[in-house]
Amino acid sequence: MTIGQYERHFQDLSTFSIALLPMEQHQIERFQDGLQQELRKGLVIFQSRTMRELVKVTQTLESLNEEQFHTRRQERAEGMKRKEPIPYLSRPPFPRRSEGQTQA
Repeated sequence: MTIGQYERHFQDLSTFSIALLPMEQHQIERFQDGLQQELRKGLVIFQSRTMRELVKVTQTLESLNEEQFHTRRQERAEGMKRKEPIPYLSRPPFPRRSEGQTQA
């Protein structure tokens, strides 16, 4: 569920609970409680004063997380296509022991 969808759902439900969430600060706290953990972590240092402000910041965090996800996925895909050998994997093989040699 995107932040926009979550906001609409939250607003729809909050119309039924006006007595439970009378102040905007309470709404902000409840909205934050319902967010994914990664988004809540990003909001730790942010003190929003209005719901609109909180939604805008959360949407920005969501788009940054999506960009980061797609960048990592693309980097992994490009790494899989790598043609040149990886240095630590391209060392010469160990010499084989002949049957007459003993271990030290």
